[in-house]
Amino acid sequence: MCAALVFRVLGTLQADRDGCPLPLPSLRQRAVLAALLSRAGRPVPADELVEAAWGERLPHHPKAALQTVLSRLRATLGAELISADMSGYRLNVTADEVDALRFEALRERAAHVPDAAAAGLLEAALALWRGPAYTEFADRDFAGAEAVRLNELRAATVEDYADLSLRSDRKSVV
Repeated sequence: MCAALVFRVLGTLQADRDGCPLPLPSLRQRAVLAALLSRAGRPVPADELVEAAWGERLPHHPKAALQTVLSRLRATLGAELISADMSGYRLNVTADEVDALRFEALRERAAHVPDAAAAGLLEAALALWRGPAYTEFADRDFAGAEAVRLNELRAATVEDYADLSLRSDRKSVV
């Protein structure tokens, strides 16, 4: 059985296996992983991963250099986690393995349950946050829009939670 792997982007990028942080020492590895996580489950073209890792200062052989970064990521995370096809590279994860996806799933569930249960779900969703989304990459093209979207969704969730808290206080007074 495969050990539980969790990716955290609601704050500084982190990957954990069974609660233990995995080493992601290279900034390039971290950038490529963040780019893959920003589109979890969807393909990311190789050129976009090269740009995420090197920006405008490309290595002499960008595709070969990307292969090295991906090989090191696969060694750390598991070979089966990153797949490739004609459209690019894909991080094969479920919603339970990425904190941002869990956050959105909890928020979605909260919209369809009674207020008391919704408050608990929103509280659990907000507890996943450790800082601004994609903290170290929020100013980069590959993560910027996703970071803004998630941070705005967090603010909306805080407002929704506050509204639920006020409504439950009003009900308990009556």
